[in-house]
Amino acid sequence: MRKFRSIIFIVIALIAACGTPTKEEVKEAATDPSEVSPLELEEPEPATTQITIDGDPSDWEGYEVLFTDPEGDHQDGGFDIAAVRAFSNDQYLYILIETYEPSSDYMQVDLDIETDERHFIISFNPVENSSALMGEIISNQFNHIGEVADSSSAAAQVVEIKILLSALGDAGSLTLRDVRPMGGECCDENWYAIDNISPVPIAQLDEVEPASEVVTTPQVCAAEIALPAPFGSLQPVSIELAEPGYTAEWFVAPSAFNMPQDVLLTPQGDILVLATRNFALFQVKRDGSVTTLAENVYGYTSDVDATGNAYLYSHPDGKITKVTPDGNQSIVIQAQTLVTDCTSGMGVGPDGSLYVARNLCDVGLMDKADLYRITLEGQIKRVAEGIPTLFALKTDAKGRLVGAAMGETLYEISLSDFSMTTIGTVPGHEGIAVNGLTTDTAGNLYVSTGTWSRSGQVFRFDINGNFDLIADVPGNGLSGIEWVPDTGELLGVQLQLGTLISIASDGSLQEIVPGNGLITPRGIAFSPCGELAVSNEDGGMMALIDPARSITSFFEYNSFTSPVSFMVFNRDGQLYVTEGAPGFPERIVTVLPGESLPIPFVDVARPCGIVQQSDGILFVAETIADRIAQVSSNGTVTVFADGLTRPSALALNADNYLYAVIGTGGRHLDEVHMPDAGDTIIRFNSDGVATELANWSKLTGLAFAPSGDLYAATGWDGEIVRISSDGTVTSFASGLQEITDIAFDLVGNLYASDTVLNGIIRIGGFAKGILSGMVTDLSGLPIAGARVQVLSTSPIVVGQVVFTDAEGYFSLSAAPRIYDVIVSMEGFETVPLESVDVIANQETVVEITLEG
Repeated sequence: MRKFRSIIFIVIALIAACGTPTKEEVKEAATDPSEVSPLELEEPEPATTQITIDGDPSDWEGYEVLFTDPEGDHQDGGFDIAAVRAFSNDQYLYILIETYEPSSDYMQVDLDIETDERHFIISFNPVENSSALMGEIISNQFNHIGEVADSSSAAAQVVEIKILLSALGDAGSLTLRDVRPMGGECCDENWYAIDNISPVPIAQLDEVEPASEVVTTPQVCAAEIALPAPFGSLQPVSIELAEPGYTAEWFVAPSAFNMPQDVLLTPQGDILVLATRNFALFQVKRDGSVTTLAENVYGYTSDVDATGNAYLYSHPDGKITKVTPDGNQSIVIQAQTLVTDCTSGMGVGPDGSLYVARNLCDVGLMDKADLYRITLEGQIKRVAEGIPTLFALKTDAKGRLVGAAMGETLYEISLSDFSMTTIGTVPGHEGIAVNGLTTDTAGNLYVSTGTWSRSGQVFRFDINGNFDLIADVPGNGLSGIEWVPDTGELLGVQLQLGTLISIASDGSLQEIVPGNGLITPRGIAFSPCGELAVSNEDGGMMALIDPARSITSFFEYNSFTSPVSFMVFNRDGQLYVTEGAPGFPERIVTVLPGESLPIPFVDVARPCGIVQQSDGILFVAETIADRIAQVSSNGTVTVFADGLTRPSALALNADNYLYAVIGTGGRHLDEVHMPDAGDTIIRFNSDGVATELANWSKLTGLAFAPSGDLYAATGWDGEIVRISSDGTVTSFASGLQEITDIAFDLVGNLYASDTVLNGIIRIGGFAKGILSGMVTDLSGLPIAGARVQVLSTSPIVVGQVVFTDAEGYFSLSAAPRIYDVIVSMEGFETVPLESVDVIANQETVVEITLEG
């Protein structure tokens, strides 16, 4: 479901030179030091940036002031800009803002930054140190991008911010066009800039980031690519295959929890985990064993009462379910007044009633909530309006009802008049996590951050609001926490990874139940080097799986409900992704080769399926507009076909004929909820004329096998079917839960994502051949360690990377196709070998000579 953002934007209007001498050889050959060119001398090591983002300006001594601003030229507010300093090093942009009067209240600061070719708006809240948000001005229109990865800020004596340069693309020179502290009531006509500056260029200094702070991110087609896990070496899958000769195994085996939202500790000492997309409440023992306490229950936030009853709140349907210690279920209430699209806090109050902070989730009200009190008999009353949005509610050991806001603030809520008093503010920029609040017997509060971030932290607040850091949590912050009285440890779940961990009093972390790094996997696509990109719907992230099955979080983007986000790679490793969650920008975003930050490409209407022809033309299903668009490489959008009923998944065959799934899949639709399945496959010929090919229920994903056969996933039926050229549909594999998408790798294995089981299967047994070869130099000597990329670009991009052995030899299995073979090695020129034909059950041998 939709996640919050705590900041609101305000928008104003291998080539090597073989045989080149080294620097040492140049200097040795010089008879007179004066004859040595300065370019041939050893360059001095660049300085290391030693600035900490903490609001203390003492470490900025020696950095140039770029802009000074007169005192008193601001509008009514404490943020009066005095001076601005800024520079960039090899990785980050640093900015310091001095003010005449320090400001400690809430502030939003908008940065207006221009590169050689692009114009960005970046907004952040340095007091709360929340994640910065960015957008881009394109043709005088604001295009939302999302969170700025690895950004940080602070406000104390000064305001400081640090931004990853790669977030600005190929930045080149930078200009700080404006710094705008904002004031008034967001975000109507009373929302205004308190102060401004004039444009100033930002100096690029010969400084480097400290080694410990180098950001490492997944990279498509990195220099080193792991070899694929051999087929037959993984855990078998118990499914039914309609034909002999095929076998199935888990490429990524399911985890115990799919989207764990909360962890509960009952008075009896039982550990419960609420896993939303398992539709279950689990019971966990300390040895990691997991059993199901309640099935077919749905919830996003939860709490437990003094007798051990668990209460699960499902905000999409406004329902609260009670689960007793022995697993019996009953509905406490289901009311339209509790329905919302945004995750909302729920807890058991000190009076025994249930309290729900229904976050309003409407334009202009994203930071507001209404508070409801619900008796255990199901009586409901709204007791407060317009309070801050709350991700968690809890009764602490002192009998206080406390809440954690979606940003960084903790509140005590009075049960007499429901006024809210600030307890403290959580530092850091990840934001308080969903259900990230608990208490110990002494009345201390524990708060976790980073539900949708690659890292998080856990803090302890005493009764007076003083806090200390308990632990850093890598990979993903904790989305629910509980304090264990017997041991003093904390328990927490990682929503994006599926892990249950414990945190000891010394801050050390221990895994109790492992996750698999996925959450509700849906769209899948292979890169030109063999990595598998996976859209994780409810996690709001794209994962990248290397051929050896190592999973990393690739990037975050908006993917919280239908239509499904699909993606496609081009031959260079550039990724195009459809992004169309309701309430967020509807567009195609792209990730450039070697990067990990999505940037807007074109705006399209609620996009879903996407494919690319070998000439670079994209086709995208605009689901809500009932049409398929054609997008050129420069971003020009034209209508390819319209009058279609909710087009979704797309596929291209070897002749560039386009296939599309249309229909509603039998589901009720409205302007918010788009189909995630259809019921008809249509085919467009080279003239764009459509004919109906086949009808089948719950069609979700399409893929062509190397043989030319068309396969389709059938969603909630958990089945893969094969469609002949005349439209005949036959079952190929069945017995899974909910298959969303399918894809073939270079070898010809078929992969399928199961959204409910939270895993990815691969099926082998398809026809294949062998591609092998020798790589030598001009003298005929073998070259060991040469990088060999085998690549096919029609009808889809698919590839694999291997390396030559000590004798210069390589070999790999490959499906029958036409391939390019690209060989590279440091010190040699890269050699592409085109149109290599691999034939089923035969070995194709190539010989490649590299020139140095």
